Amino acid sequence: MSDEEKQDEQEEQPEPKPAKKPAPEQTPTPGSGQVPVRVVARKGESALVEWIDGDGLYRRAYVPAGKVQEGAAPSKVLDQAIPYGLPWEQWIEVTATPEGIANELRRQGMWRWEDFNKAALSAANKAFDLGAFIRRVSQEVR
Repeated sequence: MSDEEKQDEQEEQPEPKPAKKPAPEQTPTPGSGQVPVRVVARKGESALVEWIDGDGLYRRAYVPAGKVQEGAAPSKVLDQAIPYGLPWEQWIEVTATPEGIANELRRQGMWRWEDFNKAALSAANKAFDLGAFIRRVSQEVR
């Protein structure tokens, strides 16, 4: 293996995961300027970072590696970062109500915890049309 191949291989290795991801309570208040991040991977001058935004949502994006210091990055850098991952929110359609879900569970014969526990995966698949979701996402991604 050439030195260049070894270097590429080393650069593509994800960094070890820390014991604790950034938690919503660690997210600084607006205006502090720094946001706790976890470096997921580094390659060259870029770092893939993960953080929890002000709404408590997990985000990932590519940022200049030099902008990440001591587990934090400037909020302005994160605002301008190149997003990573799919925008799942665009393809998820939820029209359920607690009453509707409860009625469907009962219709499927799930009246007790034991009933639900035996058929939880089947119930989840029926409540959430996974096939339609996969088709919708694959059409958008292509």
